[in-house]
Amino acid sequence: MPDGTVLSDSCTYIQPDDQNKEDQTVLQVTLPYALKPGQVITLKIEFEAQLPRVVARTGYEGDFFMVGQWFPKIGVYEPAGLRGAVQGRWNCHQFHATSEFYADYGIYEVTIRLPQEYIVAATGIKIAARAESDGTKSLTYYCEDVHDFAWSADTDFQIVEDQWQQVKLYFYGQPLHMAQAQRHLQAAKNMLEYCSDWIGPYVYPAFTIVDPQYRAFEAAGMEYPPWSRPAHSG
Repeated sequence: MPDGTVLSDSCTYIQPDDQNKEDQTVLQVTLPYALKPGQVITLKIEFEAQLPRVVARTGYEGDFFMVGQWFPKIGVYEPAGLRGAVQGRWNCHQFHATSEFYADYGIYEVTIRLPQEYIVAATGIKIAARAESDGTKSLTYYCEDVHDFAWSADTDFQIVEDQWQQVKLYFYGQPLHMAQAQRHLQAAKNMLEYCSDWIGPYVYPAFTIVDPQYRAFEAAGMEYPPWSRPAHSG
């Protein structure tokens, strides 16, 4: 906590779904005092994440990185009356292979530091870029009203830009697939048109398509919040 209170000793793994004591995907942190309605608390969470070889949505393969589901997500507290609940409750579940994580919407400001030669696609608008003294670079992204943050990086990405109404479209492709760029972008336009007609207007300023490396196919077919624009400059 900002006041210096350390909460690591009050952390306990819980298993709200199946009581499997071997499951360590939900961490409960006991605060030193109860929060009153409307009261705000700030927590600083330090963590390390080790990416696997690409499997089921995230990981690395060679110089390609798909970084999703990589940071601790705060459980969602739902007040009484929501979804028919008689009293407030935590909607926070263990990791299940055939389901998604349930998360609340929030504001993200994320700084990514990586070698200069990498090209990055990320959730958010790039608000800062600087070269570091050790030869790396730092890119900072900002986004509002999204429920997740993901990013991808590769030394071989090539970028094609397009436009659909007020939405900027970006295709981050592998060199061997650039002949398919317009096909992908047209599919995105068709999807945006259809969903806008039948669901509602697309509310974000950009839409990005990421083409994984050949051996990283399991990173494909995954959706993450948008608000992206090219990060190859700076």
